[in-house]
Amino acid sequence: MRWTYTQGIPGTPPRDEQQMLHWEGQRGEQGKLKIMFICTGNTCRSPMAKALMERAARDLKVQDKIICDSAGLAAAPGRGANETAILAAQELGMDLTGHCAKQATPQMLLEMDAVAVMTPDQYAFLKEHLPQMEGKIYLPEKGIPDPSGGTLEDYRRCLDRLNRWVRKLLLELLEKEKGQGNV
Repeated sequence: MRWTYTQGIPGTPPRDEQQMLHWEGQRGEQGKLKIMFICTGNTCRSPMAKALMERAARDLKVQDKIICDSAGLAAAPGRGANETAILAAQELGMDLTGHCAKQATPQMLLEMDAVAVMTPDQYAFLKEHLPQMEGKIYLPEKGIPDPSGGTLEDYRRCLDRLNRWVRKLLLELLEKEKGQGNV
């Protein structure tokens, strides 16, 4: 299946071997909630959301119950986080300097318990191309605009919106898992 994001940006080849081995190693951890954050290029919103989710999980003392990662629907694998995203995240005590962008693949997403997207277009794309993910794709109300190319203040606003949504999402996912007897 050729997988191309609907904005007309061709998808890049699957992740490199090192990234695949990293994820494969995590995948085997039984009983953990697997969450993937998706944006377009995997250099701003989704890595920030991943860092925020990890922090929220630590705050709630459930970090041992989740595994989260991020990817892009039109990513350039290997690219680092956006410099302004790094600065904004540092203001909140988070480090994105080691981030390495990766391309989302259908196989990767199908293995997740939850896939969190940033825009209605991304939500529609995944629902169309991965209908078996019904009920596992999450979208913040009104979406999260891409701050790429914006000011540091734009990134701060993005982080604030992401933080509020990620915390709600974590509580929702934990409650859902509890209802299914998994947590």
